[in-house]
Amino acid sequence: MTLVGINVEMVGARAKVSGAVNYIADLEFPGQVYAKALRSPYPYAKLVRIDTSKAWALAGVRAVVTRDDLAELNPHFGTGVDDQPVVVIDKARYVGDIITAVAADSREIADEAVALIEVEYEELPAVTEIFEAAKPGAPLIQEDHVDKIAGGNVHGVYRAASGNIEQGFKESDEVIENTYILPPVQHGHIEPHAVTAFWEPSGKLVVHTPCQTPSPLQEQLAKVFKLPLNRVRVIVPPVGGGYGGKNHARVEPIVALLARKARRPVQWILTRDEVFLTGRRFGAL
Repeated sequence: MTLVGINVEMVGARAKVSGAVNYIADLEFPGQVYAKALRSPYPYAKLVRIDTSKAWALAGVRAVVTRDDLAELNPHFGTGVDDQPVVVIDKARYVGDIITAVAADSREIADEAVALIEVEYEELPAVTEIFEAAKPGAPLIQEDHVDKIAGGNVHGVYRAASGNIEQGFKESDEVIENTYILPPVQHGHIEPHAVTAFWEPSGKLVVHTPCQTPSPLQEQLAKVFKLPLNRVRVIVPPVGGGYGGKNHARVEPIVALLARKARRPVQWILTRDEVFLTGRRFGAL
């Protein structure tokens, strides 16, 4: 009972409020460059043409990554189902899907380079409402990942039962029936998603990221780049909040690919807008 009524200092609080803690944004490696991505403005669109020549011609641009750079990779990753390409290969499947990414000497140059990239899209019919997406005949979002039992856009069907529901209804004084929909939610962590990646001369990939599940991330990166696990090192610095929003791979594969192509350390600190497009809790019905 010696602690009752005593104000106990939170472990690590003093270092955090004094600025002594180094987060990803505080890291800087020799030769480090900065990433930025071009994202789809459409919820569903076929990628017809990409022209990155003007971006490449801009002074200070060190790397540009498109679907043409994925041939030697396992280009898909994901949570449960590997349905997210490193960059869009054939179709953009949501607003914010990453089409291409650049690495440049400064964030300003990276922004300018992204603005110079020309993309031609063929917009496709999209479903933006959960009931419409579940109907038979709705446009398929993931043609290669259709559940054999559920079919269509339904990822899977899971049933759980306990007790006699119908009997419970009969014995109830009142039954309230309704449909409840929860929208997608961003976790609101103070630190945005952030990554710094580089390749050692030995060919080992080193990734600094505030990921909350470093081992699954290591496995996903090893799979994408066809590396044994001992050739991928994931280093997690102090995490500036996550609440589950920094689980698994997000933009780490893109940054790692940029780093390999640029042959330099690459850092990407997402803006708040980019965070909303990149990591959130899915909507639910």
